[in-house]
Amino acid sequence: MPVCYVSAPRGASSAAVSAILNERGVTVTQVDRESNVSAVVLRTHIARADFIVIVATAADFSANAGFEAGIAAALGKPVLIVAEPGMTLPTFLRGFHVIPADSGRGALSFVIDQLKGLPTRKAKSRLPRAEGGAPLGAKADKLLVRFENALGDRSGAGLEGLVEDLLRMSGVKVIAHQSAEENPEPDFAVWLEGLDDILGNPSLVEVKRQVRQISGSVLRSIDDWIAHTNARSALVFYAEGPPSTARSAADAPVLFIRIGELIEDLRRTGLAGALRAVRNSAVHGGEER
Repeated sequence: MPVCYVSAPRGASSAAVSAILNERGVTVTQVDRESNVSAVVLRTHIARADFIVIVATAADFSANAGFEAGIAAALGKPVLIVAEPGMTLPTFLRGFHVIPADSGRGALSFVIDQLKGLPTRKAKSRLPRAEGGAPLGAKADKLLVRFENALGDRSGAGLEGLVEDLLRMSGVKVIAHQSAEENPEPDFAVWLEGLDDILGNPSLVEVKRQVRQISGSVLRSIDDWIAHTNARSALVFYAEGPPSTARSAADAPVLFIRIGELIEDLRRTGLAGALRAVRNSAVHGGEER
């Protein structure tokens, strides 16, 4: 029997959707929104499901839904958004299947039947990937050229795209995007494998042109990001500022990473090694690397 993970924000009812799923022979699984659910538990539920349904309402929409949709996409699971009529979806949800909640039982039943028949697929990337987190080698030269060009882009889009690409090339799954126009919070989130001893998943990512100093106000902003999501760590990438280092916010690890420095490190080592070196240097060797 197919299994569907249903996500609904606190205060929103998923009863109607769950009833239709049951009628179509689908087992429904959910988490208790009133409890403090960890990202590991969420990922386990999503991994065991055949497809995902997210109930989205304008009044009660939660950023958690974005993370859950992103985790599902990274695992290759089909995602359906049942959206409140007239609701403007956040940018990071617009690439999924969307159906208005008032479409009627027949329409929703039809879409569910289609999703039941879709196989889980592996997420594909057009970017070259360093298998196993291997060093990028000569590919770092092209990234450095892009980095220099991105410094001339005052919008910051060039830097954000560069960071996303170098993460993908290092084998990282980018699981969710934020819209800068809709939300001043992090640009996207990632799922990092093999770094559970120093970083938790998912990890929020913010890309900045400049970090003047790693002050209390910066860390308080990150506190807020983590408090409103299921994130367990954060990565702040910046073009100009102090050397890469590690800090803690909301009891979660935060790495501050100077982009040019990281690209040079990735020439010689994999991403896991580079991030681990930043953390170890801050813990054992002070600010400078």
